[in-house]
Amino acid sequence: MPTISIENTVQSQALRGQNVKITVDLTTQSNEFNQINVGDACVDNNSGFTSFGYIYSIDRYGNSFEICPNQPNFSFTTGNGTFGYFDSGYSVDVTV
Repeated sequence: MPTISIENTVQSQALRGQNVKITVDLTTQSNEFNQINVGDACVDNNSGFTSFGYIYSIDRYGNSFEICPNQPNFSFTTGNGTFGYFDSGYSVDVTV
């Protein structure tokens, strides 16, 4: 199954067990963003351990989507010292 990497452009809160909002730029929106669907598997390779989740909702009229972690102890926190946030510039791998 093909995997696409989508970069987040706006920092978003990402606490354990909560959905994280991924915001994309206009270039990504016209390419990869239109390929994703609700329920697609997501992997965050930025954290100290690999977190798994799935796409919970997509704002087709905007430029964002939400990822729900598979387990309540998973979070999409980036590993650069900003605990509880998924920073801009980090990417999520989506299996489409």
